[in-house]
Amino acid sequence: MRWSVLLVSCAVLQAACASVEGDPIAWDSGMDTGDDTADAWPDTTDDVLGDTALDTVDDVVPDLPADTVVDTPVDTIVDSATDTPVDTAVDTAVDTAVDDGPAGCSGVLFSSDFEADNGGFTETPAGSVWDWGTIVAGAPAGSHGKVWATNLSGNYGSCQEGYLTSPSIDLSACSGATVTLVFDTWYEYEHYGLAYYDGFIVEMYSGSAWVQVAPVGGWDGAIQIYGCSSSLHVAGKQGFRDESGGWVVKTFAVSLGTYPAAFRFRFVHGSDDTGHYYGAYIDNVSLSAS
Repeated sequence: MRWSVLLVSCAVLQAACASVEGDPIAWDSGMDTGDDTADAWPDTTDDVLGDTALDTVDDVVPDLPADTVVDTPVDTIVDSATDTPVDTAVDTAVDTAVDDGPAGCSGVLFSSDFEADNGGFTETPAGSVWDWGTIVAGAPAGSHGKVWATNLSGNYGSCQEGYLTSPSIDLSACSGATVTLVFDTWYEYEHYGLAYYDGFIVEMYSGSAWVQVAPVGGWDGAIQIYGCSSSLHVAGKQGFRDESGGWVVKTFAVSLGTYPAAFRFRFVHGSDDTGHYYGAYIDNVSLSAS
C-alpha cells in the first residue's frame, strides 16, 4: 500500500513538471532580451515577445533609435540685431537667416590711448598743427601719457588750419547700427567777454562727404575767425571753443544709415591772427557699435 501511494505521487509530479517545461511562457513574465536569466524556469530560447538588442527597458514595443521630432536645419527666425549665443531652436553652427540689424558689427571697433603709437592718425597738412607725444605745457597730464595736441609745449599759432584724421575703419557691416565715438579732451581757446575765437570741430566720413555731427550735449557755440581768410574750415561753424574746465569726455552717437568700408573721423582745428592759447588735446579715442 505504501509503495502504491508513492508511485502515484511520482507519476503526478512528473506530469506537472512536464506540463511546465513544455510551456515556457507560463513562467516567463520578464520578457528579457536574450536568454532568460531571471525566470523561475529558465528558457533555452529567446522570448516570444523579445525586445530589440539595444532595448534596456522591458518594453513590448521596441524603442525608436532616434527622436521623432526633427529640428529644422537652420534658424528661421529673423533676428533684430546680432545673433544671440543661444537660439530658441536648434540650428546649424552658422545662422543663414538674413538679419535686419548689424552682423559682425558690435562692441569696440577701434580704440587707441596713443601710448604705444599715434593710433594711425595722420595730420594734414603734414607737420602743420597737430603733434603726438608727451604733454609739456598746457593741459595737466594726470593719467594722460601720450596724446595728440595742437601744441605739446605751448600755444597754437596764427591763422592755422589743421586736420587730424583717423585710420580707415571698415563699417560696411554696420548698416542700421548706431556708431559711438568717445574721446577725452582738454582745450583752451581765445575769448574776450562774450566773444569766442578759434576752436575745433569733429567730422565723420559718410562715404561721399565729410559730415559734422553734433555731440551728445551739444557744441559750445559758433567759432569766430578774424584777421585771416574767412574760408577757414571752422569759421562760423558750431564747435568746441573757450575752455573745457579740465579733462572732459565727449561722446558722438552717429546713425548714418549705411556706412562705408573706409569710414574715418577727424578733428579740425582753426585759429585767427591774434590771441593764441594752448588749444586742444585729444586722448583715449574709441569707436564702438550697438
